[in-house]
This record gives sequence, structure tokens and C-alpha cells, in this order.
Amino acid sequence: MESIRSAELLSVALATSADVAELPVQLLRACSDALPVTGAGLALMTERGPAGTLAATDGPATELEELQFTLGEGPCVDASTSGRPALHPDLAV
Repeated sequence: MESIRSAELLSVALATSADVAELPVQLLRACSDALPVTGAGLALMTERGPAGTLAATDGPATELEELQFTLGEGPCVDASTSGRPALHPDLAV
């Protein structure tokens, strides 16, 4: 079931992207529209750790992504390191 939903989201992103450079933004938009979130970021992670932010829904999401890379910790870094989802219902707490 998850692979079907993932394929749907990727399909929406591909259909709305006029050029390849816009694909990360469209993918993030499709994912954030499908989830009950107020903001989201899409980061590139490598075996060495965070490599940068590909897209963010807004200013606060961009700031949180940059802060994770500066500090070397946060939900994206945790998920990449552990290989498991990092669920944080409220990052303000």
C-alpha cells in the first residue's frame, strides 16, 4: 500500500514539473499536501550525513532544515542515521 501511495505522489510531482530542477519542489508540495503538516523540507542525505536542503515549503521550514545541518542533529539527521522514521509531532516543544 505504501508503494502505491509513493508512486502516486511521485506521479503528481512529475506531472506538474515542467523541468527537472523543479522536481524536488513539486515532490515536496505533493507530500506536504498529502500529510497533516504545517511545513516540510526535503533534504539530501549521504553516507557522510546531510548534504543540503533541496526544497522547503516556507521560511520556517527552511530555517529548521538549515539548523539541522548546522547542529548535525534533528529529525532528518536522526532518520538518516538510524534508518527509521523520526517522529516529532511538535518541533516547538
